Amino acid sequence: MKRPQEEIACYNRALELDPRFALAWYGKGFALGFLDKPEEGIACLRKFIKLAPPHLASNVGMAKVMISHLSDQR
Repeated sequence: MKRPQEEIACYNRALELDPRFALAWYGKGFALGFLDKPEEGIACLRKFIKLAPPHLASNVGMAKVMISHLSDQR
């Protein structure tokens, strides 16, 4: 597993190529949460929820749980 900073760099590159790549927003949101950056993580996870196709419904549920968790850390 990469360190969160390296993961974020990868997600940023993916999002440069395709800003509508929902799973990149998802991963970036979780990585930012692990880096104790709740505001940025929440923003990414909300973007994921907005873009997520129906087959990622379980990921949407996990994103909502993480948003709740990060909101408690603020």
